[in-house]
Amino acid sequence: WTQMTRTYGVAAVLTDRLADFTLPARWRLLTIENWEPFFRTDYSGAPIPVMAAYLGGNAPGSVMEALKTFSTPPELVLHFGDYDWEGLYIFQRLQKALPQARLYIPENIEALFRQFGKRNLIDKQKRKALLDEKDRNCLPVIQLIEQHNAGLEQEIVGLPEWTHISS
Repeated sequence: WTQMTRTYGVAAVLTDRLADFTLPARWRLLTIENWEPFFRTDYSGAPIPVMAAYLGGNAPGSVMEALKTFSTPPELVLHFGDYDWEGLYIFQRLQKALPQARLYIPENIEALFRQFGKRNLIDKQKRKALLDEKDRNCLPVIQLIEQHNAGLEQEIVGLPEWTHISS
């Protein structure tokens, strides 16, 4: 798949074929909620291969189930999504499929919420009844959403550096 990425820029695999996808013994998975950050993703210089998976927003259950079928599971799973109720719900759905998944929270997220937080992101959203508000991965973001009464789009944040995917 690295050769396909080098040649074509992006490699695609259908969800029903993930179980047969040949993967290296050591690799990392970065799931990305929205198209724009996914399109800018480039971890080609990373010392351990990184597969970026575009979820397309609230991915269907078939995609979440397919992510559990890798013949060689990823060493680490990091999710990069919007910092609003929908984004947290998507992350928790991913976490049910891949319990080792962590939510990417940049060090400067509080300053980003202050400067770029948008009330209209959460005005249209309702907290999902199934959202686990005690999830330690989500708690810092939940507190910021409540404090600022706003959400934050992932496009404002920027892609995680390799160092966030390596630890």
